[in-house]
Amino acid sequence: MENLQIFWRGLSRKCPQCGQGKIFESWIQVQDVCAICRLPLASREGDTWAFMYISTAFITGLFVLAMLWILPNNLWMGRILIAATALGFFFLTWPFRKGAAIAFDYFVELRMEKKVGLKFRE
Repeated sequence: MENLQIFWRGLSRKCPQCGQGKIFESWIQVQDVCAICRLPLASREGDTWAFMYISTAFITGLFVLAMLWILPNNLWMGRILIAATALGFFFLTWPFRKGAAIAFDYFVELRMEKKVGLKFRE
């Protein structure tokens, strides 16, 4: 159950460790550390690229399917609408996806510490 809580905290843009501090200073600017528990957050940002790439590819795939499935009367207006919706969705979900990616990195770190007994960050 704790695993789901870690991911929910990330999706809520809260610190994956304590659930109280904010992950972001602004829209997508990651805080250096959690203000409550001092968990390093900005140093995890580099570990999120794969998750962000995969989630972006997934979103792109959904909109490609939408373009193939929906046949508008005016092809150019349909394309513009799909492209604008896709870009809006991509940017609006960015902080949530990035929060989930940071939580996933924290989760993996916890699992590795339990299995190997190795501390990654101090």
